[in-house]
Amino acid sequence: KCLTAVRRKRENNIGMAVGYMILSDDIQQDEVEYETDKYIFIGRTGTSENPVAITERHALGGSLGSVIEPVLALRKRIFVPSDASVKVYFVTSVAESEEELVRIIKKYNSMTSAERAFEMAQTHSIVQLRASGISSDMALMYQNLSSRLIFINPFTRNNNELMHISNGIRLLWSRGISGELPIIVVYMDRESDLYNAKIMLKAHEYYQYKGLA
Repeated sequence: KCLTAVRRKRENNIGMAVGYMILSDDIQQDEVEYETDKYIFIGRTGTSENPVAITERHALGGSLGSVIEPVLALRKRIFVPSDASVKVYFVTSVAESEEELVRIIKKYNSMTSAERAFEMAQTHSIVQLRASGISSDMALMYQNLSSRLIFINPFTRNNNELMHISNGIRLLWSRGISGELPIIVVYMDRESDLYNAKIMLKAHEYYQYKGLA
């Protein structure tokens, strides 16, 4: 089963279609539960952090159709035999039209196609890193750094620093920098710091490849 949601194309935004499904290779194929109504999923006594569908462990409602607040929720019981392993893939598909979404879903609707996609992505990544002269250790460092760029932890900054950044936004605008993309500042006070600058230039190349810059 695959849950799909479609946002129709309007004057001020493009159309969007999203699909979500679970693939597994467990022997006992249990029925997949689903829910698309956020209010039913959270429940009258639940919250976004603790929805009733999870805390009370009851079966998902299985509602479909137009809803005010949509959610794509799937649940499937996985049986793992003793001394065995089971593979599970959560497949999320995004397209600009419903027709394109259906094509993607059909392409990745089996364990074989999902595993093939991972293999091709890994091969492509290795080739790209070699062509860019980026080692696996450097790529891992850039990935760890990217988590701090995208998901800012407020506990790692003091209020004075946040205030300084807020006041500096207009300075960015005056220099033609929107500030919509993550910004890394490299501070150097000696010649030996040039190595760090080279590392960050490589990071910029890596982030461009990943669509973050």
